[in-house]
Amino acid sequence: MNGAQLYDLLFPVVTRESAWRPRLISQLVAGLPVTTTPPGEAASSGPVILDVGAGTGKQALAIADAAPHARVIAVEPGSNVHAARQKPNPHQVEFLQGEAQALPLAAGSVDRVVISLALHHMSAPVRREALAEFRRVLKPDGRLHVVEFGKPSDPFMRAASAFARRLDDYDGMRDPYAGRIPAILIAAGFHVRPGRRRRTPGGVIEVTEAWLAA
Repeated sequence: MNGAQLYDLLFPVVTRESAWRPRLISQLVAGLPVTTTPPGEAASSGPVILDVGAGTGKQALAIADAAPHARVIAVEPGSNVHAARQKPNPHQVEFLQGEAQALPLAAGSVDRVVISLALHHMSAPVRREALAEFRRVLKPDGRLHVVEFGKPSDPFMRAASAFARRLDDYDGMRDPYAGRIPAILIAAGFHVRPGRRRRTPGGVIEVTEAWLAA
C-alpha cells in the first residue's frame, strides 16, 4: 500500500469525513446555475468550483459527481496530485499541481472555492496570500467554504486535539485550535457564517461559509 492509498484509508476515519463532507458538498452546489454537459465531456461553460489543497482528489471527484454540470478544478501542491490523476474521472475534473497563493485562474472566474483541512498547513504569511488569491478568483457573488479544526469543546476533545496536533502540524494548528479561523477570514476581507461543528478523533471540525465583503 502506497502513501496515497494509506491517506485515503485513514483520512475518512480520523476526520469522521462522513459526518461533514456530504453537508459541505450540498452547500457547495446549492444555488449554482444549472447547465447541461454531455456525459463524458468536461464542462466548458457554467459554474466553476475550485478545490484547493485537493490531496488525492477524493473530495473533488465527489463534488463533480454532485455537480456534473460544473467545471471542477482541483489544485494540490504535493505529489498526491499524481495519485488523483490515476483515479476514475468520469466528469473530467482538472487536477493541477500548484500553490494556493498563486492560483492559475483569472480574476472573478470562480463560483465556489473550497479548502478542507489545509489552511493549518500554511504559515501565516502564506495563508494571507492564499486568502487574497481566493478573493481575487471568486466572482462577486461567489462563496468560500473552509473546513478546519476548531476550538476543542470539552476535555475529551482537548485531549484528542493535543494528540492530533503533535502528529500533524503543531505550529499550524495553533490558530484553528484557538478558534481563530472566522477572525482570520474576516481580516482577509470576508463575511463569515460558521457552520455546524463535528467531533472527530482528531478534534472538532467545523465548516465555515464565507463571501466577499464590500
